[in-house]
Amino acid sequence: MKKTVRALLVVSVLTLVSIIGGPTPEALAQRTFIVVPAAAFQGAKYDDRLGAITEGGGRTPVYFPTMGVSLCRMTLWARDNHDTTDVTARLMRKPLFLDGTRYGPAPEIVAEAASAGASFGLRRFDAEISEPAIMETYAYWLEISAPRTIYVTGLRLEIAPEC
Repeated sequence: MKKTVRALLVVSVLTLVSIIGGPTPEALAQRTFIVVPAAAFQGAKYDDRLGAITEGGGRTPVYFPTMGVSLCRMTLWARDNHDTTDVTARLMRKPLFLDGTRYGPAPEIVAEAASAGASFGLRRFDAEISEPAIMETYAYWLEISAPRTIYVTGLRLEIAPEC
Protein backbone atom coordinates (compact mmCIF):
# COMPACT_ATOMS: atom_id res chain seq x y z
CA MET A 1 0.00 0.00 0.00
CA LYS A 2 1.51 3.30 -1.12
CA LYS A 3 0.87 6.42 0.93
CA THR A 4 1.98 9.99 0.51
CA VAL A 5 3.46 11.31 3.69
CA ARG A 6 3.04 15.03 4.24
CA ALA A 7 4.10 15.30 7.83
CA LEU A 8 7.54 16.33 8.87
CA LEU A 9 9.13 14.92 11.95
CA VAL A 10 10.67 17.55 14.15
CA VAL A 11 13.08 16.29 16.75
CA SER A 12 14.70 18.57 19.32
CA VAL A 13 18.21 17.92 20.47
CA LEU A 14 18.19 16.78 24.09
CA THR A 15 21.88 16.86 24.93
CA LEU A 16 24.53 19.55 24.79
CA VAL A 17 27.74 19.09 22.87
CA SER A 18 30.87 21.04 23.66
CA ILE A 19 32.53 22.40 20.54
CA ILE A 20 35.60 24.55 20.95
CA GLY A 21 35.16 27.80 19.08
CA GLY A 22 31.65 26.82 17.95
CA PRO A 23 28.17 27.89 19.02
CA THR A 24 27.42 28.71 22.63
CA PRO A 25 25.92 25.99 24.86
CA GLU A 26 22.64 27.93 24.87
CA ALA A 27 22.52 27.90 21.05
CA LEU A 28 23.37 24.19 20.94
CA ALA A 29 20.51 23.49 23.34
CA GLN A 30 18.17 25.16 20.87
CA ARG A 31 19.25 23.15 17.82
CA THR A 32 16.39 21.49 15.99
CA PHE A 33 16.41 18.79 13.34
CA ILE A 34 13.72 18.53 10.68
CA VAL A 35 13.73 15.03 9.21
CA VAL A 36 12.09 14.67 5.78
CA PRO A 37 11.48 11.05 4.74
CA ALA A 38 11.64 10.03 1.09
CA ALA A 39 7.91 9.25 1.12
CA ALA A 40 7.13 12.96 1.63
CA PHE A 41 8.23 13.92 -1.90
CA GLN A 42 5.24 14.25 -4.21
CA GLY A 43 5.88 13.18 -7.79
CA ALA A 44 8.87 10.93 -7.18
CA LYS A 45 8.69 7.15 -7.63
CA TYR A 46 8.72 5.72 -4.09
CA ASP A 47 9.33 2.06 -3.23
CA ASP A 48 7.61 0.97 0.03
CA ARG A 49 9.79 -2.12 0.29
CA LEU A 50 13.03 -0.09 0.13
CA GLY A 51 11.68 2.97 1.94
CA ALA A 52 13.34 5.11 -0.71
CA ILE A 53 12.82 7.19 -3.81
CA THR A 54 14.01 5.03 -6.69
CA GLU A 55 13.49 7.38 -9.63
CA GLY A 56 12.26 10.78 -10.66
CA GLY A 57 11.90 14.14 -9.05
CA GLY A 58 9.60 15.49 -6.41
CA ARG A 59 8.80 18.37 -4.08
CA THR A 60 7.62 18.78 -0.53
CA PRO A 61 6.97 21.89 1.56
CA VAL A 62 9.15 22.63 4.58
CA TYR A 63 7.54 24.06 7.69
CA PHE A 64 10.10 25.56 10.02
CA PRO A 65 8.99 25.50 13.68
CA THR A 66 10.35 29.03 14.19
CA MET A 67 11.61 31.86 12.01
CA GLY A 68 14.63 34.09 12.45
CA VAL A 69 16.98 31.11 12.82
CA SER A 70 19.83 29.89 10.63
CA LEU A 71 20.12 26.77 8.52
CA CYS A 72 23.29 25.14 9.85
CA ARG A 73 23.34 21.96 7.78
CA MET A 74 21.32 20.08 5.17
CA THR A 75 22.15 16.40 4.78
CA LEU A 76 21.00 14.10 1.97
CA TRP A 77 20.96 10.35 2.65
CA ALA A 78 21.23 8.25 -0.51
CA ARG A 79 22.73 5.14 -2.07
CA ASP A 80 24.50 6.27 -5.23
CA ASN A 81 25.72 3.17 -7.05
CA HIS A 82 26.27 4.90 -10.38
CA ASP A 83 29.50 6.48 -11.67
CA THR A 84 28.06 9.01 -14.11
CA THR A 85 24.77 10.21 -12.59
CA ASP A 86 24.04 11.90 -9.28
CA VAL A 87 20.99 12.72 -7.18
CA THR A 88 20.45 16.38 -6.33
CA ALA A 89 18.44 17.86 -3.45
CA ARG A 90 17.75 21.57 -3.08
CA LEU A 91 16.13 23.69 -0.41
CA MET A 92 14.31 26.44 -2.31
CA ARG A 93 12.60 29.65 -1.25
CA LYS A 94 10.40 32.31 -2.82
CA PRO A 95 9.16 35.57 -1.32
CA LEU A 96 5.56 35.47 -0.21
CA PHE A 97 5.01 39.07 -1.29
CA LEU A 98 5.23 40.10 -4.93
CA ASP A 99 7.61 42.85 -5.95
CA GLY A 100 5.25 44.48 -8.47
CA THR A 101 6.02 42.05 -11.30
CA ARG A 102 3.42 39.56 -12.44
CA TYR A 103 4.85 36.52 -10.65
CA GLY A 104 7.48 38.06 -8.42
CA PRO A 105 11.14 37.06 -8.37
CA ALA A 106 12.28 33.58 -9.35
CA PRO A 107 12.76 30.96 -6.62
CA GLU A 108 16.20 30.96 -4.98
CA ILE A 109 18.38 27.99 -4.02
CA VAL A 110 19.10 28.15 -0.28
CA ALA A 111 21.09 24.90 -0.05
CA GLU A 112 22.08 22.18 -2.50
CA ALA A 113 23.44 18.68 -1.93
CA ALA A 114 24.43 16.17 -4.58
CA SER A 115 25.76 12.64 -4.47
CA ALA A 116 29.11 11.94 -6.08
CA GLY A 117 30.94 8.79 -7.03
CA ALA A 118 29.67 5.25 -6.75
CA SER A 119 29.37 3.16 -3.62
CA PHE A 120 26.91 0.40 -2.82
CA GLY A 121 26.11 1.52 0.74
CA LEU A 122 23.96 4.31 2.10
CA ARG A 123 25.98 7.54 2.43
CA ARG A 124 25.44 11.08 3.61
CA PHE A 125 26.03 14.14 1.45
CA ASP A 126 26.17 17.56 3.12
CA ALA A 127 24.91 20.63 1.30
CA GLU A 128 26.50 23.89 0.41
CA ILE A 129 24.40 26.62 2.05
CA SER A 130 24.17 29.90 0.14
CA GLU A 131 21.62 31.72 2.33
CA PRO A 132 21.46 30.44 5.92
CA ALA A 133 18.86 32.90 7.33
CA ILE A 134 15.32 31.48 7.59
CA MET A 135 12.83 34.36 7.27
CA GLU A 136 9.06 34.55 7.68
CA THR A 137 8.65 36.48 4.42
CA TYR A 138 9.52 33.39 2.32
CA ALA A 139 7.89 30.06 1.48
CA TYR A 140 10.32 27.09 1.62
CA TRP A 141 10.28 23.70 -0.08
CA LEU A 142 12.60 20.83 -0.94
CA GLU A 143 13.14 19.57 -4.47
CA ILE A 144 14.80 16.30 -5.34
CA SER A 145 15.96 14.87 -8.66
CA ALA A 146 16.91 11.21 -8.63
CA PRO A 147 17.92 9.25 -11.74
CA ARG A 148 17.37 5.50 -11.84
CA THR A 149 19.67 3.25 -9.82
CA ILE A 150 20.12 5.86 -7.06
CA TYR A 151 18.04 5.43 -3.92
CA VAL A 152 17.19 8.39 -1.68
CA THR A 153 16.02 7.67 1.86
CA GLY A 154 15.56 11.25 3.05
CA LEU A 155 16.99 14.58 4.12
CA ARG A 156 17.72 16.28 7.41
CA LEU A 157 17.78 20.02 8.06
CA GLU A 158 19.55 21.36 11.14
CA ILE A 159 18.49 24.81 12.34
CA ALA A 160 19.60 26.92 15.30
CA PRO A 161 19.73 30.54 16.48
CA GLU A 162 23.42 30.52 15.50
CA CYS A 163 25.58 27.94 13.76
